[in-house]
Amino acid sequence: MEEVTNNVGKAITEPRHGLRKSDMDHAVISRSKREARGDVVPQLIAHIVFATNNHDEMLDWYMKVLNARIALQNPGTTFIAFDDEHHRIGIARVPRLANKNPNANGVNHIAFTYANLGALLGTYKRLAVEGIYPRWPMNHGITVSLYYQDPDGNRLELQAERFGNVADTHNYFEHNADFRANPFGAPFDPEKMLADYEDGVPDDDMLRFEPYAEGEGPMTIITSMGLGKEDVEI
Repeated sequence: MEEVTNNVGKAITEPRHGLRKSDMDHAVISRSKREARGDVVPQLIAHIVFATNNHDEMLDWYMKVLNARIALQNPGTTFIAFDDEHHRIGIARVPRLANKNPNANGVNHIAFTYANLGALLGTYKRLAVEGIYPRWPMNHGITVSLYYQDPDGNRLELQAERFGNVADTHNYFEHNADFRANPFGAPFDPEKMLADYEDGVPDDDMLRFEPYAEGEGPMTIITSMGLGKEDVEI
């Protein structure tokens, strides 16, 4: 049996068992032992499946919004993809279902991150040509976010990170006093931000919070998104 030693322990090769890892005391870390230590986590969120009585309209909407392709389709379900994952969205055709109730328990929204602000604003511009507009454009401070609502009433957030690295993003999220006081930030005009971006306006100027309309505030947005104390109109 061949052993390879490094500064964290040994990697042990055994017939029929592949590569196994050992502690500094040379005790082999089995799968169950590693899991017991809590160091095994999912790699990513792989896909989302919607069950709907409105398959065709939902499929058309998600194909346009995510600039996706059909990966697999059968009479019951269509799977679509937009990157190297085999599918990211599944849309299951279930005619018996009742329409979504926004005042019941469930997922409030799903978010997708774009590479940068230019990619997000370019997507906004592309979708506007299709007549698809965000219902809640929000400058959260940590992200610029466009919240859309699909034909079934599910909310989809398209976002771009404000900061260029993970450390700054985590620091802002966990320690920035203004963000802790108001993580919702403020609405913004995407047409104005798009124009400013195309004109080369500096980020610090472009991403300043815009004031709320008179009589409105973060709770206005929270309530309209179904996260407040009042029911949302169906």
